Amino acid sequence: MTKSNFLKHFLIFFTCFYACFYQLRLLIDNYLSYEIETEVTTNYAEEKVIIPDISLCNFFIDLLDEDKLRKSSFKNYLFKNKLMKDNQLIKDLLRNEKIFQLFENFYTINQISYFFYEPKQIFRKIKSLVYNDTFIGLVEKECEFKFYSSLQDACYLIICPYQKKETKTYSNIYVKKNILSKSKNKNIFLQLNLNQDTLKKIFSPFAVYILSTNIGFPYRSSTKTSISLMSPDIPRKYIITYQRYRSRLLPAPYKTDCVDYQLQGHISRSQKIDKCIKIEKNAFEELRNRSYFGNLVYGNETNQYFDFYRQFFNSKEYKKLFPVLSFVYDKCANQSIKKDCYAQNFTPFLVQQLIIPNNSKTTVLKLLATTLPQIKNKTKPKLNPNNFFALACSIVSFWFGITIFRFIYFASDFYSSCKTKILKLKVKKQISKPTKTSLYSLHKTNLYIDKVKNFKRLKLSDKKKIELSNGTFEKK
Repeated sequence: MTKSNFLKHFLIFFTCFYACFYQLRLLIDNYLSYEIETEVTTNYAEEKVIIPDISLCNFFIDLLDEDKLRKSSFKNYLFKNKLMKDNQLIKDLLRNEKIFQLFENFYTINQISYFFYEPKQIFRKIKSLVYNDTFIGLVEKECEFKFYSSLQDACYLIICPYQKKETKTYSNIYVKKNILSKSKNKNIFLQLNLNQDTLKKIFSPFAVYILSTNIGFPYRSSTKTSISLMSPDIPRKYIITYQRYRSRLLPAPYKTDCVDYQLQGHISRSQKIDKCIKIEKNAFEELRNRSYFGNLVYGNETNQYFDFYRQFFNSKEYKKLFPVLSFVYDKCANQSIKKDCYAQNFTPFLVQQLIIPNNSKTTVLKLLATTLPQIKNKTKPKLNPNNFFALACSIVSFWFGITIFRFIYFASDFYSSCKTKILKLKVKKQISKPTKTSLYSLHKTNLYIDKVKNFKRLKLSDKKKIELSNGTFEKK
């Protein structure tokens, strides 16, 4: 068998082997990464089911009432409530640790809860707690690059306002309801009970968007470098910075030099903001009226969705739907394409339900039912019979390829051996009556046999001649 034929047969063998191995790997992957069958313990996840229990709807609304929650802790309030003992739906909802933790983190923070339905009240309340010439917020070190870009910007926007360059930063500032005075400048920090998980829920794109639409900072020129978050004397620089934060919540269609200004320690914040104003002034005007949700919808429906969301976030329905928004945000946090995740899990259902009039009481329950993590029960994996069929076909093709490979290999050897035997028989017949032609063919036959048997050729000099009975033959 020559080298070319061997390579051809080897490629056939390798192709069959790879096909078999690939099908086997697919079968193993399918077995290991099977989808677990989901079963919901109750039937509240179905769209057709409308819960008639009005007290249950009021229960969710009461959870947003701070006055009721101040009297007792959150956990005692839930499990001592009569409705908890009687209604199976509430038990199933709060049995999930993730859901319970969300309610617990959200409703025990009385200050932050104002952010989600009446942002102006939080400023009035904070203003009554601090002096007029001071500012509030956590230190900048607490707002370093620990979260996603939108969460980080919201953290700077709400908690870390514009500060003096000389202001010292402190770590380990935690939330309590009291207000502590630190540093020589008597800067008062309103300590809120925030951690990273809570910030991720609070500063979700939904919550941040209502802040950017409803706060409405007034414009009034001022030369103060240290400002109050609720003071009307807000410098022009802070207005531009605030608009930059708002634009960062959108997918910016331009490259900016203002994203990592905090990393350049040699440039102060005020100097860097001056640079941002020159670079992004035109971009602010383009992005001012754009919605975060404009990126979640496609086609010509963007403006229609934007008008709907703008009306929705100004309504009272938002405070009922905050738990749902947080669930959707947590669900899509680790997705590679977040806009598709938001659009699939939140946008269509929200528009469909809230446009229907007189459906506000059951909206929150329906949204909770469709966005809650489903209760999963592990079952035995079910393998697809098509995978077995593909594997069997690949195994058959593999052995068939091996058989063909062996047959071709042995057939070629058998053919070469038979050819040499036939040639030798012909030579024996021609030796009995030697002629010049037969002697020449005999010599060629011997050379061919030597070549097949991998012997060295006979070396003859130009002068040496082979003397035969009927003549001579000269080897060239």
